[in-house]
Amino acid sequence: MKKFIAAAVLGLSLLACTAEQSEGATRGAVSQKSVEKRKPENITYFKDKEFGDDFRRMALFHSINTVEFARSPDDGSPMIMTLQSTEYGDKVWFLVAESTFDCDIICDISISFDGKDALDYSVWRQDDSRHAVNLLADRKAWNGYRDAQDDDVDIDDFNEFVLEQNALFIKKLKSAKTVTLDAAFTRHGNAQFEFDVKDLKW
Repeated sequence: MKKFIAAAVLGLSLLACTAEQSEGATRGAVSQKSVEKRKPENITYFKDKEFGDDFRRMALFHSINTVEFARSPDDGSPMIMTLQSTEYGDKVWFLVAESTFDCDIICDISISFDGKDALDYSVWRQDDSRHAVNLLADRKAWNGYRDAQDDDVDIDDFNEFVLEQNALFIKKLKSAKTVTLDAAFTRHGNAQFEFDVKDLKW
């Protein structure tokens, strides 16, 4: 259990570093690594144990569009979607460096695969910055799981449920070409980000 939490914390740290690199790149301090992340495929892979024993691999996507938030550079802010594989299972993260999700603890976002009707998903934040949220579950599945629980939720059962739901999301991702995400942001309202996922290898 402690390793699972440590992996989550490390994941947020990595996303924060990626956010700083992305912000620096868009503001002119462009490193070679940042330039590579702006290639048309918009996917960067990290493999093996590059970031610690709990990690097997990661895939980072930059959205193919940007949104102008109050703190955005002239060319707007992208969203970063991260797939993170650990010894416990796969997790999905979403991050925007120059804005914060309008999310107290758990909130809803909408995701459309290949332009089809949007599906509602619940996400949760694990720190106070609100720049990043972790995919929790399909909203209907989450509501069903929550309603079936008593006051004493088994944390291991909860973690297993979340990992199963993340795996189902990645399965949809692997069969899609594009993904559009709609979420609410603090002092901005809703914004949409589109991802090109057709070249995902996972």
